[in-house]
Amino acid sequence: MSTLAYGIPQSRSRVYIVAIRADAKKGKFKWPHEIKFSKSWLKTFLETSKKGQEKMTLKNYENKYGATSIWNDAYVLDIGSSDGFQSAKPHRVPCLTRSRMKGKESGYYIPRLLRRLNSVEGARLQGIPSHLAAPWQSDFSHIGGHWQSATQQFFGSMGRK
Repeated sequence: MSTLAYGIPQSRSRVYIVAIRADAKKGKFKWPHEIKFSKSWLKTFLETSKKGQEKMTLKNYENKYGATSIWNDAYVLDIGSSDGFQSAKPHRVPCLTRSRMKGKESGYYIPRLLRRLNSVEGARLQGIPSHLAAPWQSDFSHIGGHWQSATQQFFGSMGRK
């Protein structure tokens, strides 16, 4: 299943397995209804008022996707990844991992904002509510297991059904 079909702007399909104890079953299980993708979703996860000053050289991405597009559209890029894994889709983020977030020469870069994705934004994109996400720290030492978690918003929407 794609989290993109459920309101989470990530470019990653996931496998979900649902098990319900017989004594807890209250009717037939139903997956949540898919919703139509909106370009505005990414803005709700990012702190767009926070601009940076980190102008990076993104020649590989510019050559693949167009220099104007990369710098003007809503992209989050996985920088430092090998050429085979460099991909970019506007208005969504690549698969997020803790090790990539902590990298000095890698990580997730937002060209339009001239800065990297911070841990609060990353936590939101993993389904952690803002009030539970740790404040941003430059060394990312506080980032916990939620970076390895499945998208919890998806599970939350299933639980409300």
